[in-house]
Amino acid sequence: MDDVVVDADVDLTPFLLHDLQYGGFVPGEEDWEWHPDTISARIMIERALEAQLHRTVSQPVCPCAERGAVARALFISTVAHPGLNLAQYLARTATRKQTIEFIVHRSVYSP
Repeated sequence: MDDVVVDADVDLTPFLLHDLQYGGFVPGEEDWEWHPDTISARIMIERALEAQLHRTVSQPVCPCAERGAVARALFISTVAHPGLNLAQYLARTATRKQTIEFIVHRSVYSP
């Protein structure tokens, strides 16, 4: 798997595999929920995605396990970053194609 982050099939597959456990979207045999091939595929895809994210996304230094240090780390990680937020980007910068892609992916979460 070369670029699992932008591969639409790889993005969709874990959702569908997890849905076998939660039900609702993928009709099918209940036996597939815990089938070894299903679990193997899900683990392989999740590991590849996690590995690529670790390579490409910077990670903050873990604070010591002390209440104040953890609170400071959480506040720092949520402070506003320069640039457009998602809503601003969609309204001001996104192309029609990007906006449609966002709506398609967002619709999975909204019945």
